[in-house]
Amino acid sequence: MTLGDLGNIGEFVGGLLVIGSLFYLASQIRQNTRALGVAAHQDVVRSTNDASVLLIQNSDLHSLLKRRAADPATLNEAERFRADEVLHVLLRNYSSAVVLERDGFLAEGDISNAYEAYLRALFASPSTREWWDQNKQFFAQSAHEPIAKLFAA
Repeated sequence: MTLGDLGNIGEFVGGLLVIGSLFYLASQIRQNTRALGVAAHQDVVRSTNDASVLLIQNSDLHSLLKRRAADPATLNEAERFRADEVLHVLLRNYSSAVVLERDGFLAEGDISNAYEAYLRALFASPSTREWWDQNKQFFAQSAHEPIAKLFAA
C-alpha cells in the first residue's frame, strides 16, 4: 500500500464523516424546529390562559366588555381604558397565534379557532369594530386580514 493509497482511503473516510455530520446536523435542526414549535404553542397557550385568568379574577371585566360593546358612551374614562386594554390583550394573543400559524410554528387552527368564536361575539358590535379601526395600527400587519374576517362572520 502506497502513501497515495492511504491518502485516498483517508479522503474517503473523511468524506463519509462529513456526510455523517451533515445527517446529524439535519437531525438536530429538525429537533430544534420541533422544540421551537412546542415553545411557541406553550407561549400562546400561556398568554391565552393569562387573559382568561384576568377575566375570571375580575368578573366585572366581562360585563364591562359587554357594556363597551353595547354603548361605549356609558363608560367613564377609567372603565373605557380598562375595556380597551382587555381588547388589546385578547387581540394581541389572537394576532400572535395567527402569525405563528402562518409561519408554520403552530398547526393551522390549533389556537386561533378557539379564539375566533369568542372574538366574533365580542366584535359583532359596531362600537367594537370602530375600536378596531382606530387601534389596528398597534397589531401585526399580517394579522389585520384574519381579524377583519372576525367582523364578517
